[in-house]
Amino acid sequence: MIKFFRNIRKKLLEQGKTANYLKYAIGEIILVVIGILIALQINNWNEKRKSQANLSSIYKQIHTELITDTLRAKQNVSLYNEQTKRIQDILDGKINKTFYDTITSSNYKDCKICGSDVTYLNPNALYTKGYLLLKNTNTQTEAQRDSLPDMIDNLYSEYVDAFRGDNQNVTNLVLENAKDYEAYSWYVDWAEKRFNKDFITYLFESEDYKKKLATYKVYVIKNQQRRVESFLEEARNVLPLIDNRIKNK
Repeated sequence: MIKFFRNIRKKLLEQGKTANYLKYAIGEIILVVIGILIALQINNWNEKRKSQANLSSIYKQIHTELITDTLRAKQNVSLYNEQTKRIQDILDGKINKTFYDTITSSNYKDCKICGSDVTYLNPNALYTKGYLLLKNTNTQTEAQRDSLPDMIDNLYSEYVDAFRGDNQNVTNLVLENAKDYEAYSWYVDWAEKRFNKDFITYLFESEDYKKKLATYKVYVIKNQQRRVESFLEEARNVLPLIDNRIKNK
């Protein structure tokens, strides 16, 4: 640019045609400015295209992970419902002695109600790779158009830590119950998954076990299961929006 003006000045001095060369200079400047603006516009367009492609890829990642998370959550809810039935039947005294008298070493492993529900751990967790990528991506333009990034952030912000806390509470309870089992003569057989008649009697007749079931029911059924069901409801609202965004990219 400096060299250009020097050449113009030289020509002006040599020929004295100030007006003509001034027009020429202005025209050249305008062409240069237009070229710069066009280059900037192309660069901005390329950057926007790359940003949109990156954001679309992130949405696909989140969509895939949420599908996996909701499928696992549905399975967990089914397991919780099965647990609820077993727990409530024992708490309500609905298991007849004639039933558990028929349990032997040959059919023990097939008896679903003959296990210790209070030492059962079924953790919940969310995949967060896509969510973390979204948090580290500038979605200001996208957010101005709709609230999808905020909805995703609200979903993960609410349930990632909540699930982690629930898992820790249940883990502590399960470990405490397993520790208490060490005082019983059937402990080793239970730990080794071997049939022991005294353990079966403990499950269906012991007041100690009923108390443990009642506490476990509060931690898992009333808290953890409700949290998972709430997550499923909110995830079902977010997933179609993500799917729609991916298809419209």
